[in-house]
Amino acid sequence: MKKPKSSIEDLKDIFEKNIKARHITEPLYSFDSSADAQQVKKIMYEKDYDVIGIRDGGIIQGYAVRGDLDKGQLGIYFRNFNEQEILPDNATVDEVFDKIKIYDHIFITAFDRVSGIISPGDLEKIPVRMWLFSLVSLIEMQMLRIIRNKFPGNSWKKFISSEERLSDAEEIFKELRNKNKAIELVDCLQFCDKRDIILENPDILKQLKYSKNKFDELLKDLEDLRNNLAHAQSIITHQWPKAITLSKTAEKLLTRFEAIN
Repeated sequence: MKKPKSSIEDLKDIFEKNIKARHITEPLYSFDSSADAQQVKKIMYEKDYDVIGIRDGGIIQGYAVRGDLDKGQLGIYFRNFNEQEILPDNATVDEVFDKIKIYDHIFITAFDRVSGIISPGDLEKIPVRMWLFSLVSLIEMQMLRIIRNKFPGNSWKKFISSEERLSDAEEIFKELRNKNKAIELVDCLQFCDKRDIILENPDILKQLKYSKNKFDELLKDLEDLRNNLAHAQSIITHQWPKAITLSKTAEKLLTRFEAIN
């Protein structure tokens, strides 16, 4: 019998098949190499471009960086494309992450010609935010699964240090049960409650290969990231490139969670 895919495998399969680099790519604004560099620089400031393409014979052959531009023709400031900074437009989001952690921007090709660019700000776009939110949500689901299995009959209550948080969960539970929702009290725990229950169980932490402090730090970072995503806050302004590192760490953690029976 074929082994069912785990949730992280399903998630990666969905995103790798359906979300590509082109979905977060911006067109690479370009000028002829004979253009006046100072005029181009003025336009770049107006449009908030850090990088523009340089055309020769109507085709983008290289690029220029705004900080380099001064007097003379644009071609003086020509830079060749570095193959390490280039991805095809059908590259996966994961491949984009790997590149943009290293470079300030990456160039995107269509039909073997550079035509687009991805910069850190493009990671704010919906496909990336969906990916990150999905990762954190799956981790929360795995924590709930483990708590439900290891602590039946609400025996997890002893690990909730805050009476107020437990009371909040009980209030939510009552409201939902009054609406005929088929749930248990454990379903009403917040992300931080699930984290704290895991934190107080060394055997689970051992299987996850995390110390108590490291797990606490990671889960707090993931909770902050999830809150920023849920409330349409920037994930780049204060968390670049931390958001990418978090996504990679979250993938590994999710795989370890899924391995716990």
